[in-house]
Amino acid sequence: MVFFLYDRLMCIALLMALKFHEDYVNCGAFYAKICGIRLEELKVLEIEFLEMIDYRLYVDAYDYNSLVANLNALFNIHYEAL
Repeated sequence: MVFFLYDRLMCIALLMALKFHEDYVNCGAFYAKICGIRLEELKVLEIEFLEMIDYRLYVDAYDYNSLVANLNALFNIHYEAL
């Protein structure tokens, strides 16, 4: 079940990034089909995602590099535990 939620989160995050960076995007039904969810659910998830990130789609270099460093550290801790 958790994997299912991560699928939706990843799909919506990628869709928001696409819409933020591209001048032309396909209709919502196209992306709903790709994500494997209903169009109505896609619309709700988009709104919820945007509200959760306070509509801040732009990520500056400092925040990005900090996130990458944290993920690398987390990966290294997990990898060393194996």
